[in-house]
Amino acid sequence: MQTMIDVFVSNRKWSKTLSVLMIITFFFNIISYITDPKGIALVVSMNIFFYLVPAIALWRYAKLVTQAENSSEPIGYLEEACEQQAKHFKVLGIMSIIVVVLSVAIFSL
Repeated sequence: MQTMIDVFVSNRKWSKTLSVLMIITFFFNIISYITDPKGIALVVSMNIFFYLVPAIALWRYAKLVTQAENSSEPIGYLEEACEQQAKHFKVLGIMSIIVVVLSVAIFSL
């Protein structure tokens, strides 16, 4: 059990780092689009999907791993951490499909 917790803990700092970078990127994008407000609703909604949702999932993952590390019964926390990680990967998968479809559509014109 401790080995499994150690694996989760080793990923925690990178999850937090990536989460913080994604949140910073989200806010920089929002600020840059406020100065040029054409199509801001679409851009904001895309930024929320592409940056904020995955960042929040990673942040929750890291928080749950910390709780598992400090708990005498870590299984529940680890299960929830895996659910957050799965949510993150689901969003990344959907984003990848969207990028591929848009790339094919743009380059086929």
